Amino acid sequence: LEDHTLGNTLRMELLRNEGVLFVGYKVPHPLDNMIELRIQTQPTTSPEEVVRHAVKNLKTEFKSMLEQFDQGVAELQAEQEKENTS
Repeated sequence: LEDHTLGNTLRMELLRNEGVLFVGYKVPHPLDNMIELRIQTQPTTSPEEVVRHAVKNLKTEFKSMLEQFDQGVAELQAEQEKENTS
C-alpha cells in the first residue's frame, strides 16, 4: 500500500541527494492505494535515476534494520531461555 508512510520516507531519502532540487508527494484519494511524486532534479541527473538510487538506499537501510531486529530478538530469547533454565 502506498500512503504517507511510504511517501514521506521516499521524499526524505530523495532530499538527501544533492542532485534533487524539489520533491513533493500527494495521496490523491485515501481509498486509492497510490501516491503521486513530483521531483525536480539538476540537469546532470534525471528523476528516474534519483528514485532508483533512493529505493536502493532504502532497501539497504531496511535490510539492516531487519537484521538488527532479528539479532535483538534472538538475544532476548536466549536470555529468557537462560533465565528459565536456572
